[in-house]
Formats: sequence, C-alpha cells, structure tokens
Amino acid sequence: MKTLLPFCLVLLLIVASCRKSSDEPAFTKASMNPLAATNLSVYNNQMDIDLTTAGLVGLNSCTGELLTITSGIVHIDLHETINNTKLSLEQHTNTRNLKMVNPVNGAVYSGTSSSKVSENVSLLGGTVTLTQVNTAMFTTPGGKNNSEVKYDLHITFNANGNVTAQVDNFRSGCK
Repeated sequence: MKTLLPFCLVLLLIVASCRKSSDEPAFTKASMNPLAATNLSVYNNQMDIDLTTAGLVGLNSCTGELLTITSGIVHIDLHETINNTKLSLEQHTNTRNLKMVNPVNGAVYSGTSSSKVSENVSLLGGTVTLTQVNTAMFTTPGGKNNSEVKYDLHITFNANGNVTAQVDNFRSGCK
C-alpha cells in the first residue's frame, strides 16, 4: 500500500494536468530536437499547473486533517531522451505559493513540495526502472501541527510487467 501512494500521487498529478480545454496549453516552453544521424531524440518541456483547479487536496500527516488547497502552482520540468533502444525521462517538480485550509477549524497551512522522478525504459527488452524522491512540508503559524512527508521509491519491471526489484522508504511525521 505504501508503494502505491507515491506512484498514485504522481499519476494523479499528471492526469489532472492532461484535461482537454479551449484555453492555451499549460506548458510554457517545449522543444523537440531529433538528431537523425545518431538516432537521438530529445524532448524538453516546462509547465505550470494551478493546484486550485486540479481538484487535489492535502493531508496533514500529524493530525490526519484533509486540507483544501486554496492556492498554489506546481512547476514541472521534464527532460526526455530517446537514444536507439533506450528511453530516459527526468522530471523535477516544485511548488510555489501553496496555501491550504482545514475546512473544519479554519487552520491555514503554507506548504512546499519538491520531487525528482527518473525513469529508464529499454525499448528492446521492455524493462522499466522507476526512481522517485519526494519531499512535502506543510507548516502553520506558530509551528504547531507542521507535517512532513518524504518518500524514496525504486521499482524495476521486466518485459512482462512483473516487479523484479523494489525498494521504498516512506516516512511522515510532525516537525
């Protein structure tokens, strides 16, 4: 269960950012650089997602409170390289101006979050290696009920989709 939580959070964030809209695209900078002579393709993308419109909530790991996100932007920096038979993906995210409120008692939280995700895929053998590192801190004025969540995740799948290696380190608590 602990292993699925980080994976689901990242997947939820990606899915929430992929909705169809008549507005301008969410990404701010994207480039594709195919180098045919070396069978190398490079894709870079940066995007900002408004967390208030993504329908996500926060959770205080100290108190178990569900928190309504009232403001916040997550910035995603994506770098993808395809080189012959290997796909490599690096994704870095961080938040700014993250504010949340407990709808029951009105407690206001400020938050920061950062993550690094790297994936390597063999395009011949079908193996996939996923590594994630994520840190989130939610603080209240006066230092009461500050919540910190950290996780490290490393999973390797074979070509049949079976997990062949797994390491996870999920920790949370009060600061």
